[in-house]
Amino acid sequence: MKSQIKTCLLFFMLPVFCCGQRDLLKSADLVFQGEVLKLYTSTIDWDDPGDLGIVKVTNIIEGDELLRNYLQKNITVKFRNIKEVKPGQKAIFYTNLWLSGNGLAVTEIGRKDTDDGGMDKQREEIKAMRMQMQDDSLRENLRITDHVVTGRVLSVKKLALQNLKESEHDPVWTEAEVEVDESFKGDFKKGSRVKVTFAASNDIMWVRSPKFKTGQSGVWLLKKNQEEFQQVPNFIIADSSRFLDVRKRESVRRLIQ
Repeated sequence: MKSQIKTCLLFFMLPVFCCGQRDLLKSADLVFQGEVLKLYTSTIDWDDPGDLGIVKVTNIIEGDELLRNYLQKNITVKFRNIKEVKPGQKAIFYTNLWLSGNGLAVTEIGRKDTDDGGMDKQREEIKAMRMQMQDDSLRENLRITDHVVTGRVLSVKKLALQNLKESEHDPVWTEAEVEVDESFKGDFKKGSRVKVTFAASNDIMWVRSPKFKTGQSGVWLLKKNQEEFQQVPNFIIADSSRFLDVRKRESVRRLIQ
């Protein structure tokens, strides 16, 4: 495999083909409609294509940030059971990111075969279910979070920190100074300034870390004493679930009451 292909950590995945759609959505980061083009080959340089195939992404349901550059293009899917798959097969694929670099490869955790006529209905069902799941997840995140504020990024600067763990995946810790506009939870007042550290790296390990820019507004879920980042200063936001688009303000207001 070529060195420029970046690898990510693979987590243990349950055999969720027998599970319901909600279980699939809980386990999958990337959900898309696609058509199987070829089997036992790939768009990446991989030594053993025995369980790999090429799928054309025809519609993105979940994971637009990662998949949008591949809409109507081909990616590699690592199938759970390639013997069940045939060229020309159309399905909604529930997947997780596997490899990124010269091309994109995902690991299949579930698949629901369907024809074009049923796609619209399934997409709407998935979106409705995801919205309910997002509300449930957000409600729990709000419960365990110390401070919830809306605010605007005043400035951004790289921190002079060495990578704290032996790893090739340097997070490039960066500090954003945020001016608080409104506080939903915690003791920050309007006009307070809060420093938030984030991983500015585009490495695959930090793809879910928001990348803040001067002037950016949003809703910030700030939690103290995160054990995995004890030596990093300030509040840490290394996951997209802790920073929301400012348009989520009213949802936060509703769920936090």
